[in-house]
Amino acid sequence: MSTKSAGALASNLRSRIEEICLEDLRARRSQLTDTEYAQTEKLLKKAAHKIAHPLVVDLKNPDENPTRRLHTMDMFKKMFKLDKEL
Repeated sequence: MSTKSAGALASNLRSRIEEICLEDLRARRSQLTDTEYAQTEKLLKKAAHKIAHPLVVDLKNPDENPTRRLHTMDMFKKMFKLDKEL
């Protein structure tokens, strides 16, 4: 799998983790003031990026064994239901 493929997967992975973090917030939108919603959304996006960071670093590691890298990419696709996007 190419570095370009890993980059695309990393981008989709970040987006999917952020989406997961924001799903429940959006479902409860009516229960929050605009300020509460904006603050919580900002906090959840920051948390999503922190969660995604070590996964993205692992995906983009150019020194990794190619077989392990393919396995890692396949595992992330399955875990985060990204198969259809790539």
